[in-house]
Amino acid sequence: MKYLIILFTSFFIPFLTSSGQTKNIDGSNYSPAIQLDSSNSYIIGYLMDKTNRTKYNSDAMEMYGSMRVWTNVALYNSSTRKSKKIFPNGLYRIYPLYSGIFEASNSDYGLSKDNFSSVVLKNGNILFSVKSDEYNNDGVIDDDDPIYLFECTRDGSGLTQISPKGMNLTSFRMSKDGKTILAYFQNDKNGDKKFSSEDEVLYQINIAQDISKTETTQITL
Repeated sequence: MKYLIILFTSFFIPFLTSSGQTKNIDGSNYSPAIQLDSSNSYIIGYLMDKTNRTKYNSDAMEMYGSMRVWTNVALYNSSTRKSKKIFPNGLYRIYPLYSGIFEASNSDYGLSKDNFSSVVLKNGNILFSVKSDEYNNDGVIDDDDPIYLFECTRDGSGLTQISPKGMNLTSFRMSKDGKTILAYFQNDKNGDKKFSSEDEVLYQINIAQDISKTETTQITL
């Protein structure tokens, strides 16, 4: 089926580019800080560099172009001047913040199905689309591995995967009240470690204020 048009009204943020980067003392690159609404909270993405490029089977565009992925995320509070790295050590492909309306497709050009957005939910928590599972045991996190949805609180705690393990996110739409997500996933039915459109299923995710109470249920069409 055709992938849904994804509407995100929580952000009006321009594309991230390779300009404006800073370097940590260990030489790693960070994205420009992105303020979450009008609060004192900011998101800063850890950028892929030459030392870890092979771990992600990445091309030059993902390293240097406007479609750069993040390898981790830090939340920074400008009032307390404290930061917190959200994801534990490991391999992650975290897709950056975008704004507006995007259509996810199978096209090799422009936006692809992998370029979803991170959004702030109505309950104040943050939603990320992430490849975190080196699913086919090939030693890299790349296009063959599934995209999952993760949620954490505004201070970076309580990180939880709220989408089914081993199922690849293809599209999702959030309700206007921010309490429900309808998402399509591809299920590896035959266990061959591959995902196809023939195996697509619909899930409803009911967002709770307490992340541990978020419910994810498969819907039969």
